[in-house]
Amino acid sequence: MGPYAYIAIEGNIGAGKTTFSKLMAERTGSKLILERFAENPFLERFYDDPESHGFSVELAFVADRFKQLGEVLFDEMALPGGKKPQPVPPKCDR
Repeated sequence: MGPYAYIAIEGNIGAGKTTFSKLMAERTGSKLILERFAENPFLERFYDDPESHGFSVELAFVADRFKQLGEVLFDEMALPGGKKPQPVPPKCDR
């Protein structure tokens, strides 16, 4: 791996982010994690009224990105034999 563990590509809709990212991942042998825009429940409303739904659509994208990165990192933490680490339940002293 080069000097960067993660590279994020940002830009306007239709600017070519996905095309560029796919090309970059292919040439560098990197793992590509694309935005799951089809799963954003606010996207259609955003296109109808961007001013009213801009925050909601972006918040949904951020929340999904957090979930995606958690899934990727969890997969990368596989233990020998393909076992996944188990979450440790929080302690409660009540």
